[in-house]
Amino acid sequence: MEKGHRRFGSVFGFSPTILSQRQRKHLFGLTSECNRQILSDPVTFRSCSLSARGPAGSAINRIRTGFQPPQADGRNEIRKLVMPFFTKSAVQGSQTDIVQLAEECLETCPVGTEQDMSIRLREFSLRISCRLLFRGETFDHAQMLSEMFQDFVRRSYFSLATVLPINLPATPYRRFMQRCEQLADQLDEMVQKRKTSDSAEPDILELMVRNCRNTNSEGGAPLDLIGPATFLFIAS
Repeated sequence: MEKGHRRFGSVFGFSPTILSQRQRKHLFGLTSECNRQILSDPVTFRSCSLSARGPAGSAINRIRTGFQPPQADGRNEIRKLVMPFFTKSAVQGSQTDIVQLAEECLETCPVGTEQDMSIRLREFSLRISCRLLFRGETFDHAQMLSEMFQDFVRRSYFSLATVLPINLPATPYRRFMQRCEQLADQLDEMVQKRKTSDSAEPDILELMVRNCRNTNSEGGAPLDLIGPATFLFIAS
């Protein structure tokens, strides 16, 4: 994605596979204005899944859906539930926490030393997510998940795994499937931990779990939270 941005600018597209009867083109818009236009106009634009489709019943199909399920299954309600976490007023209300995290981050940067700001900013963003959105996770665990998500995105769009989706032993695609299973296991553990929690200040994932619990008690179909959790963790 970074290479595409450098080469083509803030808007570019590509087709991820060559072994497909129908070539799908993915469009990337990497500015705040693109986000506003695309996300505020669901009639014209449709957010795609986070990766190419995998085999039936595979972990990748649980991860990839995000908030775009094949049919209505309660995710619109979850979308409404999590939106307040991403409003301007919510960010302003978290100002004290963000300033404290920034001060802690600066204290680990000795004066006069050179720092890779891309690494430092990723770490700072992750600490903000842990504090404000995923309070149930330690920073070390969130950092491990972040590395797994980065690997997932890279393999989903810019690797032989999706260019040649051949699910045979020792192929890049099979290794990608195995990585997705490991990631899904980690996300399942996060969800299960929230199911037994009754925190007075639930994080965003626990609110999603509670919403699903209420939906199920009212006779709704059980909802797999792996897709929405993936989307929110990557977005944050």
